[in-house]
Amino acid sequence: MTGSKTGKSLLIEDGTLPWIVQNANNEASPIRRHIELALCHLAQHEVNAKDMIKGGALWELVRISRDCSRDDIRTLAYRTLTSSPSFQAELKRLRIDYG
Repeated sequence: MTGSKTGKSLLIEDGTLPWIVQNANNEASPIRRHIELALCHLAQHEVNAKDMIKGGALWELVRISRDCSRDDIRTLAYRTLTSSPSFQAELKRLRIDYG
């Protein structure tokens, strides 16, 4: 298929995830919204989940699903967390009731 790729996201392969996680709380709301959306889109691909958990992105997704000012992004984060077997397993391992 043209334009599609299997495997980890290039953002994760290129080592960009730490920067994304670090800047997910950026004070400038347009920047924060874009970063929150980027995290949600990365998280929708199960192949990225383990790297995202290791990189601290799980906590940002939980925060986004609870605190984001935009309903659509908040809902996307929640749906992504509850539909990912890896995220659900990690939350359960940490004894965090979510979903």
